This record gives sequence, C-alpha cells and structure tokens, in this order.
Amino acid sequence: MMRNVWLVLCFCLSILVWDGGQVNAQTPVDKRIDALIEKQMKESGIPGISMTVVKGDDVVYEKGFGYAGERHNRPVTTSTLFEMGSTSKAFTALGVLKLVRSGAISLNDPVSRYISGFYPVYDGKKVDITIDQLLHHTSGIPFLSIADIKVDSKEDALGKTAKGLRGVELSHKPGSTFEYATINYDVLGYIIEQASGQPYEQYMAEHVFKQLDMPNTYAGRHAGQAGYVSSGFKIGFLKARAYNAPEYRGNTPAGYIITNAEDLSKWLRFQLNRSDTDISRLIEQSHLPDKSVKTDEPGVYYGAGWSIFEKKGAVKEMFHAGSNPNFSSFIIISPNDNAAVGVLANMNSAYAEKIARSVLEVVADQKQKQDGSVTDPFQVIDQVAVAMLVLFSLLLIVLLWRIYIFLKSIKSKNVPVQQRIRIKALLWGILLAAGIAAPRLISVFAFNGLPWSMIFIWGPGSLLYLAVVYYMLLFASCLFGLTACFFNHRAARRSETHEM
Repeated sequence: MMRNVWLVLCFCLSILVWDGGQVNAQTPVDKRIDALIEKQMKESGIPGISMTVVKGDDVVYEKGFGYAGERHNRPVTTSTLFEMGSTSKAFTALGVLKLVRSGAISLNDPVSRYISGFYPVYDGKKVDITIDQLLHHTSGIPFLSIADIKVDSKEDALGKTAKGLRGVELSHKPGSTFEYATINYDVLGYIIEQASGQPYEQYMAEHVFKQLDMPNTYAGRHAGQAGYVSSGFKIGFLKARAYNAPEYRGNTPAGYIITNAEDLSKWLRFQLNRSDTDISRLIEQSHLPDKSVKTDEPGVYYGAGWSIFEKKGAVKEMFHAGSNPNFSSFIIISPNDNAAVGVLANMNSAYAEKIARSVLEVVADQKQKQDGSVTDPFQVIDQVAVAMLVLFSLLLIVLLWRIYIFLKSIKSKNVPVQQRIRIKALLWGILLAAGIAAPRLISVFAFNGLPWSMIFIWGPGSLLYLAVVYYMLLFASCLFGLTACFFNHRAARRSETHEM
C-alpha cells in the first residue's frame, strides 16, 4: 500500500516539475513575457530593461528588469528613466505639428525662413528644403551628417548643429529620395525654437509632455532627474560595462528625450486610441507616411517620426528604433491587434527590437515569427576586436623580443646584397602606408564611412584598445624593418669598402 502511495506522489511531483519548467501557450501572458525577457537579457548582456505593453486603453504589462547602477546596486523599475535615442523623433514631430496647427509655421515653409542663410547645395547650386522634407527624411541631407554633431553641453548647442549645415552638400535632390539623417530632426528642433520663441526643452515640456500628461519625460540630460536616470552601458571585452557617454545637446530633438515605462505607456495609449481632441488628431496626422518616396525596406514608408509598414494598402504596424552610445529603445504598434509595446534598455543593443517584437507576438497571440536568433553588430564587433587584440598583442610581444635580439646582435649581423636591402626598405615603407590607410578603408566598408572618433564613442570599448595595440604593432614592425635595412645597408657599404 505504501509503495503505491509513493508511486502516486512521485508521479504528481514529476508533473509539477515538468509544468514548472515549461513556458507554453497555456502559461499566463505575464509569466511568458517575464521568461522571454529574462532569456533575451541573458543572451544580449543588457544590464537593465524597462518595458510596457498596452492593449486598447489598458496597460496590460509594465515591469523593470535588471539593474540601473554600475555597481548593480539599483534595480530597474517602471519609474527608472532612460534615454530614448531616435524614438525621440516622434515627440519632436508632434511639437512641429502643433506649431503647424496653430499657424505659426507651414510644412511647406523653406528652412531658410527660420535659419538665415540656410541654403544647402545640390548639383553645384543653392537649393531650399522644406519642413515637410525634414520630417520625412527626404531633404537630401546625407546620413553621414551625423558626424557633424559635436560633443557640446552648452545652451546654444542646438543652434550650432542647425547652423552648421549651411552650405551642406546634399546627396539627393530635395523631395526625391528617402535617406535617414538624424540631423533633420535637430534642425526641426531649432525651428521650434525660432517659431515659438522658447528654448526647445521648455517648449516640449509645456506644449507636448504636459499635454500628454507625461510628468517624468524630459528633453535632454540636463532636464532629467539624475537620481532616477539609469546609468548607461556598452559592451566591451565580452560584457556590459558602465560608460559615461559624451553629451550631444545639439542632438536632443533627434535622440535625447528621456522617459520611463510609466510615461511611455501613456504615449502608447495616445498612439492607439482615437478621440476628438487636438492632440489625438495631431498624433493621427503623424502616422500619415510620405508615399511619394520609398524607404530601403519593402512596404515601409516614413511618417512624422514613425516608420509605417503597409500591406495591401492597410497599415500593419508602426515602429521606430532608438539608439545612443549607451542606451537603446524600440516601439512597435499593431493597429490590427490594438496593441503596442515599448522597450527601454540601458545598453545599445539590437535585442531591444527583438524583445519588443517577440512580446507583441505573445500579447497579440500571433504565431511565432521570430527565429530566436539575433545578430547584434556590437557583440560581433566586440568579439572580433577581442580576438584581434589578443593576436596583435602576441605579435607585438614576439616583435619586441626580436627587436631586443636584433639590438644585441647588430654589430655581428651578416650583410645582404645592397639591392635587396633597398627592396626590403621599399616594402616596409609600403606596409607602413597600407597600415595607415587600412583603418580608413575599414571605416568606409564596415561603418558607412563614419569617422573613428565617433566609432570609438558608439562602438564596443574593446575597439579603442585594439586601435592602440594595432598602431603600436604597425609602427614597431615598420620601424624595426626599416632600422634593420638601414644598419644592413651601412654594414654592406663597410663590407664593400673593406673588399676594395
């Protein structure tokens, strides 16, 4: 009898253990989301995430994960503040549309009306671009203009960014082609200042965030409450490391709105729900894409701060990614499912989008579309950089040892033929020139031509160390080779003189 009881108990226990280890369609939605996020955080190495999920007018999920302090001493909560990156653009677009609604500006106004002397150049001629073209990234201002945004924390930084584009060479005729250029929205931010007579930060606080009932949302680092803002991180040497990124105050309208999950849920509810209010009508207007030009993604057009994916003439989703050197975010809205997901992360990572899309599939009870694998370029770059750093360091150690042996034996070194010495010296010179040119080529083919000063800020921390060791190895190798040729040449001349 006791044996049968034990068998029954063991059987029941095995069922409980099996169910406890599985996350399936019968598991409550919040538990499935918890498991999904924890798994993705482990894969990505993101220290902290705060997210919200909205269905209709209800917040169905809102939670923080991980830590917000570099010493792991502050847990992320729904009130923790994060830099949004380019998901800030939708707020700036809304600020512009409010000025249009009030009659202060027109979408067809040329930028030169608000910024004196603002005349870009296309095909050798001065041209005008409009506010509408800035909103939809059809101004012709090139993507690489992001490198023109300077590290600056002063109050006039935004004006410097906008005015610095005077005379910029456009890559396309205005209005003809979509080319995403983050600086478009910085110019829009400066136009807000000129048209409203208020600093951008103040205008957004009074006319956008207050009307949206988002009291914990700020424009720019200096406006945020430092005690509640998460530390930023970036990957370096295969793990997330705290990184205090430089301040780009002149890039605030395009990338430095600061918010938390609690306010983000309100923002998403405004995106989903239509009402007969001024702010709701403006948000609906921001969802209208410019269909006169196509983006790089099939079926995707750009609205006012939103990417709009359409299929068979119907909007399937609206989304936008955001990234700063040490933060990232992703927002996705599915009108058919009346659902929206917002993810805020304290590290620049491609996983923010992966998490948001996967959570939407769970909430909307969609079939699993995500294949589970994500290629995070920063992880890949870091892994390659670490491997090359180890290799170059070993080569440098071997080279230094060879230099030491060479210096000890330099007086007794056998002499090669003089012509061979000259050829070797030429080859070492070519190697030095190629080594100096290589980083520029890598910048062009791997990083879209961005300058290394910017790559070091945005890229993994291991890159800077790799660059140092690379140049040490390059110059030490070439110096050793040329020096050896020089002494061999002198030795050859002495040998020839002796023979004579």
